[in-house]
Amino acid sequence: TFNRLGENEGLSNNHVRSIIQDKNGNYWFGTSGGGVCNYFGKQFTHYDKSSGLGGNFIYSVFRDSKERLWIGTSDKGLSVFDSARFSNYSSVNGFADVKVKAIGEDNNGTIYLGTDGQGVYTYDGIEFKIFEGLAKKHVRSIVKDKHGNMWIATAGTGLYKLDVKENKLKNITTKDGLLHDRLTCLWYDKQGRLWYGTENNGVGYLINDVVQKKNITTKDGLRSNTVRSLTEDQHGYLWLGSAGNGIACF
Repeated sequence: TFNRLGENEGLSNNHVRSIIQDKNGNYWFGTSGGGVCNYFGKQFTHYDKSSGLGGNFIYSVFRDSKERLWIGTSDKGLSVFDSARFSNYSSVNGFADVKVKAIGEDNNGTIYLGTDGQGVYTYDGIEFKIFEGLAKKHVRSIVKDKHGNMWIATAGTGLYKLDVKENKLKNITTKDGLLHDRLTCLWYDKQGRLWYGTENNGVGYLINDVVQKKNITTKDGLRSNTVRSLTEDQHGYLWLGSAGNGIACF
């Protein structure tokens, strides 16, 4: 059975864009208009601009290895929450006025910030830098694989693999067998497969950096070929969120 958590139950806004869980079992919901909500037990705690958050429309939420929350907000910037207070970053203090749509972290603790049209920025704890090989890209998702490589999904130029150790960037597109160059989300599963969702061609995956010919679409029972989100549960089942047609699991 599904338990619904909405505004009637204390959620600040019913339009939820991002969900993560922290090490204490708390859930964090990034909403479109209501800031960020923390949910533990049966209690919601709201954080918005009045709490110090940079904006109330949230695009992305990410928990790093130091348990800090990185939050991409509507006010074209970034907020970082260290459990006590928010620090906000934009063009006025070393970052940029951009929409952060995806966030990731490599094994060195460097934070990767995927933006909507301005590529990827990195933050090493001291300064923000634009990653030259990905400038002007529309980034939708960033994940790390078991070898420490970073994978970046874009809307328009396919998939990128960044070998962090060698600082080498590889682009994978439809020419390499990718289902579509407009990607929406990524998930690296327990078996070492990299799954990717597309704008209108279902879901595909890579094994050992090789695009597999098998794809999953409505012909296989998917509710929609427009896939918005991917995650995996503790039993290894893959869950897919669609655009307007609910959730599928396989």
